[in-house]
Amino acid sequence: MESHINFILKRNPQDYIDDCRQNAQQQVAAYNSLAAAIGATNQKTDKTIKYKPDKSILKYNLDDVIKLSKDDFLHLAETFFADIERKFL
Repeated sequence: MESHINFILKRNPQDYIDDCRQNAQQQVAAYNSLAAAIGATNQKTDKTIKYKPDKSILKYNLDDVIKLSKDDFLHLAETFFADIERKFL
């Protein structure tokens, strides 16, 4: 990996740095969107949805503050992709 990065930096370092910067900004924007959506979910409870924490993936209650660890995120992602595969493949 290091030799690959060195090769890229020697060919066109500014493009590589710009791409890395753009990727980081996109990841932060995605995180901010997710954080905003989670915050909105915590502030407003829709009584028409019958939420059952014991059937949820991470077992949060409606009034819990949601804090995702890396392992929680990976667990949610893997569960999501497994569900997509089950439904569409």
